[in-house]
Amino acid sequence: MPSLYPHEVRKIAQGAGAASGFAGFFFPSLRARGLGEEKPVPPYSAIVYKEGDEVRAEDWKGRKIASGEAGVDDASVIQSAYAKIVDCGGGCLSFEKATYYNINLKITNDLPLILDLGASELRGDGTNPVIEIETNHIAEYHPIIRGGRIDGNNRGSVGIQITDSYHVIIQDTSIVDCSKGINPRLKSHWTESLILDRVRIRFCDEGLSFENVGSGSKSFGQSRIMALDIGGCTKGIAINQDTSVFRSFIVATIWIPENGIGIYMDGSPAFTWWHLGLESQYNSAIGINFGANYDGTMEFYARFYGTFTYINNPHSKKYLLWISPSEVRAPSGVFREGLIIATEDGTPVLKLIKNAADAPIIGVSNADVTFWDYGTGSRAGINVDTITTTGKATLKKIVNLEVYRDDYGGNFASFTFPSAEKGRFFFAEDTNAANPAKRLYVCLDGSTWSYVDLT
Repeated sequence: MPSLYPHEVRKIAQGAGAASGFAGFFFPSLRARGLGEEKPVPPYSAIVYKEGDEVRAEDWKGRKIASGEAGVDDASVIQSAYAKIVDCGGGCLSFEKATYYNINLKITNDLPLILDLGASELRGDGTNPVIEIETNHIAEYHPIIRGGRIDGNNRGSVGIQITDSYHVIIQDTSIVDCSKGINPRLKSHWTESLILDRVRIRFCDEGLSFENVGSGSKSFGQSRIMALDIGGCTKGIAINQDTSVFRSFIVATIWIPENGIGIYMDGSPAFTWWHLGLESQYNSAIGINFGANYDGTMEFYARFYGTFTYINNPHSKKYLLWISPSEVRAPSGVFREGLIIATEDGTPVLKLIKNAADAPIIGVSNADVTFWDYGTGSRAGINVDTITTTGKATLKKIVNLEVYRDDYGGNFASFTFPSAEKGRFFFAEDTNAANPAKRLYVCLDGSTWSYVDLT
């Protein structure tokens, strides 16, 4: 039967022997070990816990790493526990349920590391980030943070600050009351592969804030952000100036407070796919705000819930908004192929296009376009031949609805012609009682109208 882990032994009456009889039966972890019975190996390399007025860190064998006064020395004891793991070449730093105060944990080493917060809470000092990660932009290993709650101490501290660090993973963590909940930063290098999975961020100035604190433009690549839940943040997700988040995938639901912004876009979202749910009951809220420095074309699928400004685009920036798989919206100036039907090798057969002037285009690839009548099981009457060959359109019936009919003073004396367009034609009837007339007008040169009288 397994025994207690080393740190648990300390919580049983000091000096008490192993339990037997009734207690040993119902609480086998208190029994004395029999011959050959092994003590379990703890699932951590080091653990931090509180006992009374003491905060303590121990290694997996129960040996003391550091201790101090609870609430006063929490930060130094936790940093010492991390240093011990560094000395051992990596491992898991685990926390027992408690609130740890004035934390500024610095993670700077490229080694295997799991920070298992469990049900604990790390509360910042109101100035420094609660957790600072600065390892290597092409690190071999990657830190993993899972579970727990991170409190920014009345929005004074950043929750988790990540600088020039590769492949950081954060899972099942709740972050509240921070200046910035999670703050990926570029200082000296590009970096990539940030992973957030089932992270909850609440009541921060900025929930997830991508930032460039160095010189020149830099990029975050291949970020994978899944099931991100943001609520009550002044800015939910911010991509700030001179910052690119490219070739990434972001799935998030954001509840926007009064005067808040769901997505603040002032950098570049190149080749990033967004899947968003944005909600607010405040008229002053903004779903997506495009800033003056935004560059590129943000392509996103979004659902908006509530009465607020869904998209604020004062600088006429480009974007593509998918409302459903069959509906895409784009502002003027954006050319978009809304639907592409292709063969198995990717060769386009048919394209439905909105050009930059908001005009519709049907595109084909070296093939005729046939309009089919399902009622008769035959062509509906229109067949457009391939333009590269004859450029001919075959029409079963033409109904031209451009017809002008009024009293124009006899023989069209007062008739005002529409704009001349090459190939345009229309019908006109002068209903003047004394001198009526009917004509077919045709423009052949793009500037003048010719006509024939109809009888």
